[in-house]
This record gives sequence, structure tokens and C-alpha cells, in this order.
Amino acid sequence: MSNLLHLAGASDLERLMPMIAAYHADENIGVDDAHRRDAVAPLLEGSPHGAIWFIGPRMSPVGYVAVSFGWSIEMGGMDGFIDEIWVRQKVRGRGMGSEAVSLL
Repeated sequence: MSNLLHLAGASDLERLMPMIAAYHADENIGVDDAHRRDAVAPLLEGSPHGAIWFIGPRMSPVGYVAVSFGWSIEMGGMDGFIDEIWVRQKVRGRGMGSEAVSLL
């Protein structure tokens, strides 16, 4: 892909959780940490139902994008949609989210 997106894996769970919690707080999504952890862990462990990428530098990401996969009869196969995308408040407006979407 590029240096902007980095696929998250099982070892990234603890680094990812605060970002997801921040997104959920921003959007008033009322789920707790246990629910988030249970929903995210399979995606980091290779589930065929989705994937999560960090946005920004590998060592200090500024956000994440979660893609969920499905099956489309119309499209004749697998499709995907962005389920969540979040970029830290202090770096918003610099085009990183838009670039991440275009790279996917």
C-alpha cells in the first residue's frame, strides 16, 4: 500500500483500543471496553470478516480505519465497507483520512 496505512495485528490490540474508545466517545456510541475488545480482537487475529489499518507512521499512528467484508450478489463477490474511521483531533484537516480512504 503506502507508508500511510499499516495493517493492525493481534499484538496491536492495546495500542488500538484507546483510539476506538475515542471514536466511540466522539460519536456517542455507548459500548464498554469489554464489548469493543470482543468485537475488535477477531479482526486483528485474521478474521475473514474485516481488517483494521493504522493511519500514519508505524511507530506513532494518528488514527485507524476499520473495513468490514461481506458478499454482494450484485457485485458478484466479496465487497467491503468502511465501518469506522478516526483521526486524532490535533491532526485532522491535513488530508490523512482522505488519503487513507483513497488507498483502500
